[in-house]
Amino acid sequence: MNVFNQTVTLINVSESLDSGYQKTILTDCMWKSKKEKVVENNQLKFIEYYSVTIPYQGEKIELNAENNQDLLILGELKEDVNADNYEDILKRKNVGIISSVVDNTMRDRLKHWKVVCM
Repeated sequence: MNVFNQTVTLINVSESLDSGYQKTILTDCMWKSKKEKVVENNQLKFIEYYSVTIPYQGEKIELNAENNQDLLILGELKEDVNADNYEDILKRKNVGIISSVVDNTMRDRLKHWKVVCM
């Protein structure tokens, strides 16, 4: 049984791209949804986030947690992304802004990236 059997869609946002947006379909990934309790301003809140493991498949992937715009979508996004529909896509279920990336591609075995999306 292969646990890396899920697909995610990566949306990179950058002024250096022709359209400003680049969509990449990543297969053979693994993701899980998590909910945690946090206390903020003396109030209990629930935060939902996604943890995604992306295996290294021979080429580097641009995963930017610093621009607060790059997205990971659980599943395959069929339509193209542009300035007109980016905000609508961001509001959908199973879409998260990349908030942290751990690069484990320099290991001897099981090379991968661990990505957290909020």
